Amino acid sequence: ENSKIMGMLKQMLRQLLGNRIVTCLHAKKTKWAMSLYGEKAVAEFDAIIRNQNSLYWLAFGTLLGAYREKGFIKNDDDIDVGMFCDDITPEVIEKLEKKGFISEHAILTADSLYCQISFKYHGISFDIYGFRKNSDKSNSITGFVPRALHDKNWKESFDLNQFKILLVNMDCDGFIDYPHFKSLTVIIPRSTEVFLKKHYGDDFMTPIPGKKGNSRKTVTEIPIEKMTASIVDKKQLFERLKK
Repeated sequence: ENSKIMGMLKQMLRQLLGNRIVTCLHAKKTKWAMSLYGEKAVAEFDAIIRNQNSLYWLAFGTLLGAYREKGFIKNDDDIDVGMFCDDITPEVIEKLEKKGFISEHAILTADSLYCQISFKYHGISFDIYGFRKNSDKSNSITGFVPRALHDKNWKESFDLNQFKILLVNMDCDGFIDYPHFKSLTVIIPRSTEVFLKKHYGDDFMTPIPGKKGNSRKTVTEIPIEKMTASIVDKKQLFERLKK
C-alpha cells in the first residue's frame, strides 16, 4: 500500500516538474538520507539480528562498498543484506518495524523458495534477500533478485504483479565479523573477494560509475515462461515460504 501511494505521488510530481527535475531531487534526497541514517540503519539491523541469534551478511552493492570503500559506495541509494530464509521470521519483521523499518513489500518466487523483503528506514530503501544452502556439495548458496519483465519498467511490473527472476549463486565457506564498515563491525561472507570478482569483474576494486553486478558467473536468469515472482503480503509470505 505504501509503495502504491508513493508511486502515485512521484507520478504527480513528474507531471508537474518533469522527469529530470524529479530524478535530481530524488537523488539529492537519497544522498542526504544515506549520509544521516545509512550507518544507523545497518547498526539497528545488526543489533536486532544478532539479538535473535540469527545470521545476516552485507550483500551486493553494500558488500562491495564495505570491502572497497570501508563504507557505502558514493551515491549508493539503498542497503542490501542477505539472510537465510529459515532466519526470516515474523518475529524478525516485527522487531524491525518497532525500530522504524517501514515494510514496503515482499516478493516471493512462484516455487516459494526465494524472497526479497523491502523496507524504508528514514527514506532509505533497505532490502533483505532470502538465500538457501544448495543441496549439492559445492558449499554454495543461492538467492533471488527481482527484475522488471522484458519490455516493462519497474512500475509496470508492479502493476502486473509479475517479476522476472534472477538467481544469484555465491560460494560460501562461512561468515566473519568485519570491523571496517564505518564505525561498525558487520558480518560479511568469508569468501567476499571471490564473490565480488565473479559478480562485478576482476576490476571490482576500481570504481566505475554506473557499473552493475550481473555476471554469468553468478547470475542465472529464469525464463518467464518457466517461472516468475509476485508481491505477497506478510501473512502469505510466511504461509508459503518454504522452510
